[in-house]
Amino acid sequence: MRYRFGERIGSGGFGVVKQASEIKADESLGRSDLAAKFLSEDQAENEEARSRFIREVRLLDEDLEHDNIIEVIGRNLSASPPWFVMPRAESNLEQAIEDEGWGDRDRVIEVFAQILDGMAHAHDREVPILHRDLKPKNVLLCEGVPKISDFGLGKRMDPNSTGLTRTAMLMGTEPYMAPELFQDAKRVGPEADVYALGKILCQMLTGAEPEVLYVDLEEIPKEFRFFVEKCCRRDPTSRYRNAAEAAAAFAIFTKDSETAYPPLEEVERIVVGWSEAETEEDREALARKLDEVLILNKDDEELYFRMVPRLPEQLTDLYMDSLPEAFKNMLATYDEHIVGSLPFSYCDVVADFYARLFRRSSDLELRRMLIGRLLEVGSSHNRWYVGEVVAALLGEVADISTAMAVAEEVGENAEAAAWFWDPWVRATRLKRPIRDAFAAATDESP
Repeated sequence: MRYRFGERIGSGGFGVVKQASEIKADESLGRSDLAAKFLSEDQAENEEARSRFIREVRLLDEDLEHDNIIEVIGRNLSASPPWFVMPRAESNLEQAIEDEGWGDRDRVIEVFAQILDGMAHAHDREVPILHRDLKPKNVLLCEGVPKISDFGLGKRMDPNSTGLTRTAMLMGTEPYMAPELFQDAKRVGPEADVYALGKILCQMLTGAEPEVLYVDLEEIPKEFRFFVEKCCRRDPTSRYRNAAEAAAAFAIFTKDSETAYPPLEEVERIVVGWSEAETEEDREALARKLDEVLILNKDDEELYFRMVPRLPEQLTDLYMDSLPEAFKNMLATYDEHIVGSLPFSYCDVVADFYARLFRRSSDLELRRMLIGRLLEVGSSHNRWYVGEVVAALLGEVADISTAMAVAEEVGENAEAAAWFWDPWVRATRLKRPIRDAFAAATDESP
């Protein structure tokens, strides 16, 4: 098929978009609802730009056939400049949000679900294809149907292939870029696209371009907050693993939920399911489900009070190892729920739970938080058992980094720390920074 190209109608990245029409064999015009994307003239001598353009066309034409990904109708990659023909869009998502406001819940769900489906098609294959520059401007609206475009920064996640991306090269559009894209765009996974999808949903819900590396959840309607928060977590291992997983989670917004259990019962069911799971993959899936239930019900004090410190140790360890940032966020929520007066017996539960986490983790930030709360719980409740636990715990600290982190926390909680000095801490062998910090808290020379 031959084509006639008309006036320029858009540009972006390395490309220029012009109107296009088909020319039939009899020289009459065929379809006129088309657009042609050319490599821009100022990039004609740029070999990397040309390679990216050609790779984009081949990805779209040969690997990404889907109703929600822009299709290639015709192409000439040996032309100078190379070009391809696609359906002409009436708008893009960015312009539509600016023009329409996009506050309608049903419209947001309808369109975003289709965007997820398109990216799930790219991710859900033997060698996943990443986009790495997802943003509203790169979602075209063709007769109202969203179609993902501009795979110029796209790549196959093939560890044996030679990519075009230079290590640590900054690429993408900053408000939609995952933290890891700022560090090394060559080694990111589908989770980077998931982060961008979360930012796109933010913009659809609020009408405002998101901030770089930040999401204001207070601006997001409550029902969408967990989904957005999980997409946009700083730690990629704590997000949905790919767009297919995100699409499955988002489906709850488009249909009535399946049987729902009270949060306490739901966690109990997860624990039972975890104990019966036969594969590591199933156990990890249940750890992610546990995280979802706890975060989704972060205001449920009874749930946290009763369940968190009594989770099976191996499940807690898996949660901590597979979702480290999510685990810390959950534990901070638990910590907020146990501020204030506690039953004496529960002080002992907290002491044992926090001491085990301290011994299990090497994360200095987490260890410091645990010690700080144990100091507060023991001193405020005059609970001798907590004093014994803390003294034993600190006596086991062997590395200087942990010792200095603990010492700093002791210094910032001097009044609480002083309660532990005599008889427990004074009689314990401690690293010098810890002993000095306690001695300073009690006005005794070391």
